Amino acid sequence: MPEPAPDSGLITEALAGLAMRDLTMVESLLDIVGNLEDSTDDPELLGKLFEIDNLATRMRRNGENLLVLADQESDDSGVEPVALLDVARAATSEIKDYERVQIGRLPDRFVAGEAADDLSHLLAELLDNATNHSPDHAQVVISGQMMPDGALLVVVEDEGIGIPEDQLADINTRLAGTPVLDKRVMRHMGLYVASRIAHRHGLRVQLEARAFRGVSAYTVVPADQLSTTGPTPHSTVPQQAVPAMAAAAPQPSDSAPRPG
Repeated sequence: MPEPAPDSGLITEALAGLAMRDLTMVESLLDIVGNLEDSTDDPELLGKLFEIDNLATRMRRNGENLLVLADQESDDSGVEPVALLDVARAATSEIKDYERVQIGRLPDRFVAGEAADDLSHLLAELLDNATNHSPDHAQVVISGQMMPDGALLVVVEDEGIGIPEDQLADINTRLAGTPVLDKRVMRHMGLYVASRIAHRHGLRVQLEARAFRGVSAYTVVPADQLSTTGPTPHSTVPQQAVPAMAAAAPQPSDSAPRPG
């Protein structure tokens, strides 16, 4: 007698449960590392702790990716608005080569609490993709500007070898439409996660070849997800942001290039 086919919904629920268990353990690890960072003045030890901090933070992002793939949403409805600068710093702290990221000019805006955590996760995927596909010595710049309709345009610019035109068009079609999980997604899992997050909050994400070298990744945050008032930067940071790593992230620079 043939065995019944596995219940895909039950499998997804089980994987989401395992991801939550892993995230709980990673959070405990980050708390321990954070306490050790606060209690030592040894530069060599602090450097090693920062490495552990960053590794655990990236592990947390992988766990959160599993929850996104399982279509599990977190309840952030009661979270206060988060400063855009803190969202950018949190995203930077989520990637391996955070030292290569330059935070450019960012508008003085706050992101709605229910979207801030996901936005920093989305930007982390774009930053990770940019650093992975550009030379080791090249910087990746994240900047932003307000649009005439009150929306926010966030740009991640790299200096990589670029993406073939037909492949770029396929990626943009997928980013603009309803997320579809198929074999082609496996090569760009981070972008698929970004598309699911964007679809969840009404964001728009598109990639565009730069004039000479590299790719620009554009994220448009609608005006209804933004405000001009909120807590002072650093007082409220998305859950992804690790205090020590966020502090180590680059400071905003007025000399960084503006998006075209």
